[in-house]
Amino acid sequence: MARPATQIILSQHETAQLVSMSRKPKIEARYALRAQIILKAAKGVSGLEIAKQLGVSPGIVSKWRVRFESERCDGLLDDFRPGRPPKIDFDKLRERLLEKLDEPPPTGFARWDGTLLAKTLNVSADSVWSILRRLGISLKRRRSWCVSTDAGADMKVA
Repeated sequence: MARPATQIILSQHETAQLVSMSRKPKIEARYALRAQIILKAAKGVSGLEIAKQLGVSPGIVSKWRVRFESERCDGLLDDFRPGRPPKIDFDKLRERLLEKLDEPPPTGFARWDGTLLAKTLNVSADSVWSILRRLGISLKRRRSWCVSTDAGADMKVA
């Protein structure tokens, strides 16, 4: 025989927060689904019925009911998922990349490109292009990698 489902009792603030969460147009679908599960559970709908209505497995319904009961609305957010730390320190790579752009390209090359920079810096081309995109640097149109928001502030127009 199955054990009874966790009873969900919501405060007015939690109800408003969950309704908002389930209806926001730009919220991720997984958060809206979790909010709908809890709202239906608070109305007394059984776990199997919630699963059937929302098209998920009963285990998912049970998981979010239990998490909500123990952690309330914060429990509906994703947990930290540990993983392998990144190998590259992007701040250091950014500095190395900008220093390398100040230097002339190796002999036989007219200008720097992403692949050449990656080989020179001994990193992946994807890492180089990612940093260049973040900085707004286009190597094809490059005259100078220095971009200033005050470009014309010091110049006087006659």
